[in-house]
Order: sequence, then C-alpha cells, then structure tokens
Amino acid sequence: MSLIKRIKKSSILLARFIALLLVCGCTLPPIPQDLTSKEEIDRKIIVEFQKGKKYLSNIKNDLAEESFFRSLNLLNKYESFFEETKKNQLLKSIYLSLGKTYEEKGDLISSIQYYKKALNIDNSDLSVESLIL
Repeated sequence: MSLIKRIKKSSILLARFIALLLVCGCTLPPIPQDLTSKEEIDRKIIVEFQKGKKYLSNIKNDLAEESFFRSLNLLNKYESFFEETKKNQLLKSIYLSLGKTYEEKGDLISSIQYYKKALNIDNSDLSVESLIL
C-alpha cells in the first residue's frame, strides 16, 4: 500500500473515532496550556516567591500568603523536574516564609507548623530551631 493511501486511511479512521466520541458525548481532553520547561517552571516559582517576600515586607500578609502558596503548589505539581537538593532548598525557603507570614498575622500555631516543616527538611539549621523556641 502506498504512503498516500495509508495516510488517507489513517485520516479516515481518526475522523471516525472523533465522530464516535462526539456522538457518545465524550470530549477530547484539552491541550494543556501548562508550563513545559524546567527553566520556565523554576522561574515561575521564584517569581511567585519573590512577590510573596515583597508583599511580606510591605505588610500585605494575605497577598504574601497567596504568593507563597502559589509557589508551593507549583513546586509540588512539578517536583519531578527538580533534583532533591534544589527541591528541598525551595521548600525550606517557602516554609520559612509561610512561618514568618503567619507569625506576622498573629497565627502562632500555623507559624510554628511551617517553621517545623522547614526544620524537618534541614534539622541542622539552628536559625530555624531558634524561631520555634
């Protein structure tokens, strides 16, 4: 069978498959408009983290909290893109910042929880331990 005939046959089969899906009420999954490269993901996490730090320094604690959680969610979603050391550094920074944010908001229980999460990542960091005590 020639290449052109195979292409036509494949196109017809694909068209029938799509028509069948539409008749059944099924839809094709959307093409993800997601982040694709490690560099792009890393940049987005850092940008969100830096926004959070800026909000925190300007005493905009709710906005800081949102930015830190956006960076944390991105890191969790794309954790396979990062080697363990880099991931842990980012997690520790985010947890420390969330701890500081909750401390500023007066929510000491949440603050301690995030400081402890940072300490669990690097229990040799005495500066984190001093924040809890």
